[in-house]
Amino acid sequence: MGFIQDLKVKYHRYKFKNAVQNQRTARTSVNFADARTVGLLFDGTDLAQRERVIKFGKELEKQGKKVRLLGLMRTKEDTSNIAFPTFNLKDLDLALLPSKSSEAQDFMQREFDILLNLTLTETIPLEYIAALSKAKFRVGPVTDKTVCYELMIDVSKNKTLDAFIKQAMLFLGKMNK
Repeated sequence: MGFIQDLKVKYHRYKFKNAVQNQRTARTSVNFADARTVGLLFDGTDLAQRERVIKFGKELEKQGKKVRLLGLMRTKEDTSNIAFPTFNLKDLDLALLPSKSSEAQDFMQREFDILLNLTLTETIPLEYIAALSKAKFRVGPVTDKTVCYELMIDVSKNKTLDAFIKQAMLFLGKMNK
């Protein structure tokens, strides 16, 4: 990382810590069968990953779930022509927060039963959205930021999106209130 990026990350940590301390959302475990609304966060830059998340969203809708997608596009180009809500690098402020994105702000305010971050690597803006989401139960990849999720899934042996989704659905199906 360069000097400027290091400064942005330090500023992000400061803003993240303050925002999380002020967060007042009641969390509870949610069994997948009982969930009615599901939020899917993901990095939509890679076409194959994007298509897999869209397919998963459609599978959830067939099961009667109301699904909302939000994808991060790692570009500064206009992404308004994409078929689902997105935000891009131009929507990030100096602290790498998606404060300029109305889509990200709207997503954070929605009261999902379950939020799934389907990005397998540390992604600062998506972790921030997950941490401040009003979702009842948040699922994501293993991270040192334990305030982001109630359930973290480690797929380090088989680091694929399909493996992550399979593990998430297995655990969510076994959750008790």
